[in-house]
Amino acid sequence: MSIYVCIYCGEDQHKPDCPFIGKVFGPSTGKSVYGCRSCGMRKGEPHKDTCPFAEQKSNASPNDYQVGGDHYKELSVQPWKAMESWMSEDEFAGFLRGNVIKYLSRAGKKGDELQDLKKALHYLEKLVSVKERQK
Repeated sequence: MSIYVCIYCGEDQHKPDCPFIGKVFGPSTGKSVYGCRSCGMRKGEPHKDTCPFAEQKSNASPNDYQVGGDHYKELSVQPWKAMESWMSEDEFAGFLRGNVIKYLSRAGKKGDELQDLKKALHYLEKLVSVKERQK
């Protein structure tokens, strides 16, 4: 499944009645007729920061971003910060490992495969940061 869809018909393969069949760029604007299915930014333009397809900052910690929205980031206490304080280190590591397995096993079955893979990676990055801290 492509992350880019036609801004007119909403499909990655144009519908039969779409005026952009066979076109990559709009006739008057010269801009791509394809936009990100998540944030709407046109192909070739940077994704919005909250978009799961935005390039992840290489120096960002797992606590600095969220895949698939910002509903947890908007909270005053992030859920995994609360869980980390309530659970033992082994319990919290098990929670993170379980979520990695969950998102890997459902990738492409419930929704967008790439988003599930990014969520699995996010939990794995958090697990690695927890394990590095334990050394």
